[in-house]
Amino acid sequence: MIDVSDPANPNEVGFFNTGGQASGVAVSGSYAYVADGSGGLRVIDVSDPVNPNEVGFFDTGDEALGVAISGSYAYVADDYCGLYILDCSRAPVMLQAFDASWMEGEVHITWEVSDETNVLSYNIYRARRGEAREFPALSIPATGLGRYEVTDSDALPGESYIYTLGALKKDGNEMLLGTREIKTGPPAALTLKQNIPNPFNPVTEIEVTLPKAMRVDLSVYDMQGHLVAKLYSGIESAGVKHYRWDGRDQSGNPVASGVYLYCLRAGKKVLSRKMVLIR
Repeated sequence: MIDVSDPANPNEVGFFNTGGQASGVAVSGSYAYVADGSGGLRVIDVSDPVNPNEVGFFDTGDEALGVAISGSYAYVADDYCGLYILDCSRAPVMLQAFDASWMEGEVHITWEVSDETNVLSYNIYRARRGEAREFPALSIPATGLGRYEVTDSDALPGESYIYTLGALKKDGNEMLLGTREIKTGPPAALTLKQNIPNPFNPVTEIEVTLPKAMRVDLSVYDMQGHLVAKLYSGIESAGVKHYRWDGRDQSGNPVASGVYLYCLRAGKKVLSRKMVLIR
């Protein structure tokens, strides 16, 4: 967005990365309608030019090259598919917020809608840049509360992903609401967190972060180094994992109160921590 109130000194006041190839734009009221090449039609709320926000999306199928607005309809010229006539009267109002962020080795996706009339569920599609959207990575039933938060734990570090949010209506039709592109962070370091709760009785949980797929062995030992329980042994995928110990040994017998070690062997590294069981 460029402030041209002083034509001799135009000034950029806002920017929105559409993720595709922005080929045309039409502005009506508080919304900018962007023909975004392979990204389809993007509807951007520009009521605050400093903080533009995507509120609607439609996949035209090929390359959206131009757009014109008349009333509540968008007329989109799509390279090989022809002319699309889209009713934009509801989509910009329905989606209020949509965001994706990389935290602790996972993609956290949130969205907020103002109207869930006739919505059965929401689909989250994921694709790498330049590739077709995958079958819904996540499908979330509509609750009527209007706010949602989900986690994609299968996303890999160091990748660029495009997430598309779709609303599946009760009549079987799906309305695509918006897209977000995210660059996932570098591989997380191998970590073994303190168990929670600690001290504990009768069950505690141990969190492990794996930077890549690898063989993992997680076991509990007494302070004399004797094996008490093996919690996991096998190949694990990258990401954040959670394991539980119920204070029992390999035979299923409750063990006595005391201090125990839990030891993680992952690849060539070994990490350990202490925990306290109180009966």
